[in-house]
Amino acid sequence: MQVIVSRHGNTFLPGETVVWVGARQDLPLVDTGIKQAKHLAQSLQQANITLNAVYCGPLKRTSDYARIVVDELNASLEPIVDPRLNEIDYGHWSGLSTLDIQKRNDGSELAAWENFSQWPKNAGWTSSAIFIANEVSAFADDLIKQHAPTDSILVITSNGRLRYFLQLIPEAFEQHIQNKTFKVTTGHLCLLVYENKKWQLKFWNEKPDSLKLCSPSLDLRHGKPIN
Repeated sequence: MQVIVSRHGNTFLPGETVVWVGARQDLPLVDTGIKQAKHLAQSLQQANITLNAVYCGPLKRTSDYARIVVDELNASLEPIVDPRLNEIDYGHWSGLSTLDIQKRNDGSELAAWENFSQWPKNAGWTSSAIFIANEVSAFADDLIKQHAPTDSILVITSNGRLRYFLQLIPEAFEQHIQNKTFKVTTGHLCLLVYENKKWQLKFWNEKPDSLKLCSPSLDLRHGKPIN
């Protein structure tokens, strides 16, 4: 089973002040975000990937992104909304710019999150890193139970949540933190494959075009090993 995990598209216009938008801010996609969704659909077609299911978080920026992809593919799929794909609630930082957060004297906690993915203690974030990681793990377990080994699944979520998919692969989370490569750009993808009873990471934070360049060890569309 291959699972394509995508961050949603842009929610800010060019030149607009970017603020922290978590679970409390239900922003729509802007025009460039819509184009990113359409580009993902085109990339799936060019890679000859037929989706068996599409999952997304409950916010507009993820559910609309999923809907656009499905519509562009003319697929007879209904995106499945799963709350375990919702963005993190950024507490007191919600709606603030990075500069605003620094002015709150939260600069050290901000730097720890941005550079090392360390959960802030004093920013009023709800939940916890362990809780989010456990939700992602439970979601992945359900995919294994509910889908065939040859299925291709698309998952649309947000940047804060997305990084915890790295914890499905031993040491991947720590390695990407060390390399400061755990963030995912809007409209970019990560490809995970479940094979031989374990998750493998094929790529992280790549453009949708990378789908046609990927060579997984199993041709999941036909269930045959690639020679």
